[in-house]
Amino acid sequence: MFKISVKVVLSGLVFSGIATGFAVEKKAVKASAADKSKPVKIKTTEENLDKIRKYLNELKKKAESGDAEAQGKLAGIYRNGGGKLIKQNFAECQKWAQKSADQDNPLGYYNLGMLYKGGLGVKKDERKGKELLAKAGLLLVKKSSNSSNAKYQLADICRALGYPNPAVGKLLLLAGSGDSLSQFRLARLYMIGASGIKKDHDEVKKYLEMAAGRGFFPALVTLASSYRSGINGFPKDEEKAKYWMTRARDVRKAHIEKMRREGKTIPNRPQPPTPPVVKTK
Repeated sequence: MFKISVKVVLSGLVFSGIATGFAVEKKAVKASAADKSKPVKIKTTEENLDKIRKYLNELKKKAESGDAEAQGKLAGIYRNGGGKLIKQNFAECQKWAQKSADQDNPLGYYNLGMLYKGGLGVKKDERKGKELLAKAGLLLVKKSSNSSNAKYQLADICRALGYPNPAVGKLLLLAGSGDSLSQFRLARLYMIGASGIKKDHDEVKKYLEMAAGRGFFPALVTLASSYRSGINGFPKDEEKAKYWMTRARDVRKAHIEKMRREGKTIPNRPQPPTPPVVKTK
């Protein structure tokens, strides 16, 4: 017999549009490897309904007291509907999601994003919906949580945004926030065609130039060598190759001078650090 708490069931309903009631299927976790793929169904017995009713009452109290996480969870339940206990209500979802988002909570942004993306109770605005979903995803990524719930939530956001998988989703979210290393890694993926990403020279150029524009040394060198040799989909262009190599040398020179000022030992091939992410609203 498998035991899954009511809170676990509800946490799935809060973030995902997969289920609309409290009877959901979860992959069973059992000692026997042969049984791992068997789903478990949570039945809406009176005992379970009492537990769910108690949980919802506690959740509402927390939400009304200003708890951002509770507000986000309650918004998700109203968005999906709660079977016998809570009817689907997009107006209530928007109300609680906005309160949660006002406190910079990813659940709030997520539920608002899903409303606007799908035109659920609001005027459909896919662009605004995706922006809100990206905010939610970026907050989760920056939390660096390894919990199963956080991974589930991020995977759900990546699906909603149309990303090929959570790993690439993380890179796309971080790259969009100005993270040079993620921009460079995305350029490499587009260069070779991997992790669900197809080869795309325009994307290679875009992400390399984004990273190089922020002074990321590997991106500067890659651009220089690509133009010099006519590789990675770039045409041979000695003038552009010299430009990007000069930029790379300037970045390295500035890094060496900084190390000298700080009294640090300078290695044979000093590698300039990744530029810090510039915070933007």
